[in-house]
Parts: sequence; C-alpha cells; structure tokens
Amino acid sequence: MDSALYTKPYAVSESAAVYLPGHVAWLVLPRYISEDEHGTQTVDERITVVLRDEPGRFWPVIAKMSVGEAESLHGELGRIIAQRRAADGSDG
Repeated sequence: MDSALYTKPYAVSESAAVYLPGHVAWLVLPRYISEDEHGTQTVDERITVVLRDEPGRFWPVIAKMSVGEAESLHGELGRIIAQRRAADGSDG
C-alpha cells in the first residue's frame, strides 16, 4: 500500500497532534487521478481511499492499494462489523 498524510492546512498541537475538522469524510475511488501545475494528468489504477475535507478542498489522507490489499481491508471491516452487530444485537 502507498499512503500519505498531509497536514499543511491544519494546526499542530503542543503534543504534535493534528486534529482534523469534524466534517471530513471517507471517499473510495476506483483509481487516483492527479494533475500537475501544467494540467497534465497522471492516472494510478490502484483503488484509492481518501479522507476528504470538502470545504477545505483538501485530502489529508490518501491511501492507494492493490485489489488484494483492498480485499483484505474489506474482509477485516466486514469481520469487525459482524462482531459489533452480534455484540450490540442489532442490524444497523
């Protein structure tokens, strides 16, 4: 997996923590498309998960993964969700 954490627009606390705004949301993309300052696009075909700060027009977290890595994440999330639902006795 290729991942990056970008913090430039956010303040760093005295304990070196970066607290992201509450409105950030996860977004899953079929590929990563970037554009340089000249408008040239580069396409990375790996599945990409980003944490998006829509009002800030910024992605503080970008993770690009292979199909196998995405399948592993999917499986782990499914397992944890099933455990949580069983413990809570709920479907949602």
